[in-house]
Amino acid sequence: ALRNQMLKEMESQGGLSRAITLKACVSVPGALEGETVRSWLPVAAACRQQSHIEILDMTPEGAVAPANASARTASWSSSSERSFSVTYRYHIDAAYCDVYGGTLPVHPPLPEDISEDRPHIAFTPYLQQLTARVIDGLEDPLDRARAIYDYLTQYIDYRYQPPYLLLGSIADDCAHSLRGDCGVMALTFITMCRIAGV
Repeated sequence: ALRNQMLKEMESQGGLSRAITLKACVSVPGALEGETVRSWLPVAAACRQQSHIEILDMTPEGAVAPANASARTASWSSSSERSFSVTYRYHIDAAYCDVYGGTLPVHPPLPEDISEDRPHIAFTPYLQQLTARVIDGLEDPLDRARAIYDYLTQYIDYRYQPPYLLLGSIADDCAHSLRGDCGVMALTFITMCRIAGV
């Protein structure tokens, strides 16, 4: 209900701006006494939609990557601390674009790619069956992509993941476990769209 209310507000105003405050934390309870623990937590990076990034609080002796880093983090290396946190605030400016009735922005065409890219974009039997069920009766590519997006955002529980190199088939694992972080969800979306011919 809150999302739908926000979307109506975005549509009427052509977009929205918000200030978001986030606290990210992690604990490493199993570390041995004197063992050096290294920890990284995500921090907003400067980009077209995100600006005015402020670090409000963090565990002492941490380092924060520059504001324009593509994968920005706060990090620590400590032999005494076992819990780390960073609190930050940023502004987000999100434009509204009606992909069904409005004029879409013009971008250069991307090369069409609807192939597998193993190990993570794999057309497993389970993903093929799931995709067929999600897009059943839909012919338009935009409708298919929207149905896949809606399925993933409604049924996948956001969870931090281990490093991706430790994962088998990211999309198939996500579809089975119904868990994933933003990158895992994106790879699952890409895989299902490719299976659907989008």
